Amino acid sequence: MSDNLGNDWGTILCLSEGRSGQHSRGKDILNSCNDELKSLLRTASNGKYRLEKTTTSGTDANLWAVMDVTGGDASCCMFGCGSYVAGDNGPIQSWSTSDFSTGAAYTCILSPNKSSEFAKKVGIALPYHVPCDSCCNGNKNDWLEFENKCLFNIHLKYLESRLSGKPFKALFMELILAGNGAMLSDRFLKHLGVLLKHLGITIVVDEIMTGGRCNDKCLLLTQTTPTEFQAVVSHVTLGKWTGIGIVLRNGEHCPKQYDLLLSRGSVHTIDTTTTVATVKTVIKQMKNINRRREVVLEKILKNQTDMAWGLGLLVFSPKHRTDSGKGLKSRFLPLIDDTPVDRIPLSMARDGTGTSRDCCGMIVGGVKEWLEFSVTRMCEAERKLCTALADKGKLSNQSFDLCKPRQFLKEQFDCKTENRKRKYSPRNMESIVDNAKKQGLLVHLTQGTKVLVPVRAGDICYRPVDWELDLL
Repeated sequence: MSDNLGNDWGTILCLSEGRSGQHSRGKDILNSCNDELKSLLRTASNGKYRLEKTTTSGTDANLWAVMDVTGGDASCCMFGCGSYVAGDNGPIQSWSTSDFSTGAAYTCILSPNKSSEFAKKVGIALPYHVPCDSCCNGNKNDWLEFENKCLFNIHLKYLESRLSGKPFKALFMELILAGNGAMLSDRFLKHLGVLLKHLGITIVVDEIMTGGRCNDKCLLLTQTTPTEFQAVVSHVTLGKWTGIGIVLRNGEHCPKQYDLLLSRGSVHTIDTTTTVATVKTVIKQMKNINRRREVVLEKILKNQTDMAWGLGLLVFSPKHRTDSGKGLKSRFLPLIDDTPVDRIPLSMARDGTGTSRDCCGMIVGGVKEWLEFSVTRMCEAERKLCTALADKGKLSNQSFDLCKPRQFLKEQFDCKTENRKRKYSPRNMESIVDNAKKQGLLVHLTQGTKVLVPVRAGDICYRPVDWELDLL
């Protein structure tokens, strides 16, 4: 049977000889397979990641990882815009901010105005884009400024969460949005890692569509990212082609007494016999990924340079398939082996998106909508204080008297209308500043009972890097 690139929505990555025969499901066999799977994944990640949990699906793997990293409170996790967290109709589907488009050739980023209340509170803008001349080879200063705004907004959102007394602990994100192929630059990932390490936030990377697909050297796309980013990744989730959901944990982020905690275990063991066979096949044939991509570009897209993006076996194009469902008709997923590629009926998107640049513009537009929404939904007075705390050259870089933050906020609202003045009265300003002190954003420096500096910004507020001077 030829490979029609339908691929069961990405479930089958390779011709899995391991799927044809079911092994005995005795407990000893299952435990042996689980041990083998642990060893395979440990080796495939160069010893950096260890098998933390197996679940029945990728959705459950995402749920488990988020709950693990936040201590059971998902509202302490930020979610990157455009993420596809869950594909079923369960309660966590509302965490997703991806949207099907029947006219365009790919999945859109859902507008914050159409998102769930949960997503509105925890969604953040990440500068996803399709590599093209408009963002990669155009005005680099404009693009760097856009990435900087996204980084700065994450800093503000964290400070806002500190003011509320419920700081964010984690970020959930995809390295490549599986519905449209949008990516993040290495420069952004580098500084995102620096910032999140500074804030004490770790990352859950959803690699349900990217793990084992996107390069011929590493099973995890995460391990091709800058070291600063890898340092803050605590969990990676896998699914679909594995036949089950898998949660990997970075060994550097394991809790104390890790092995003791694992020994408690569960009386229920998921059958991983098929998964072991499939992972072995993928590892064996990963060297074919780049060649298989070239086959698709040559025979399906006819090597039109502006007609494809993505990495490895994740191929996207504004030419979409007419034989697949809505929203994902631009995604092409060849099997990893040498199965011949069928002829596939193609057409252009009805909304006129005919190039990678057109698609990029729509994706970036969705990101900018999230960026604007995230800024405007904050309390204006809190936003002024958080901006000052995060911004270089303002309150964060100097000591100041106790009245200085109050004075700063008072000056920001002196020219407001009478109603606004009542809302931002000195008493309200003092309340915000007192809360900032309570949450550790403003601290005293003392030596014994002697006050060395009356008040300064907490260390968490210092700007960690000079983003604007980094031209990577």
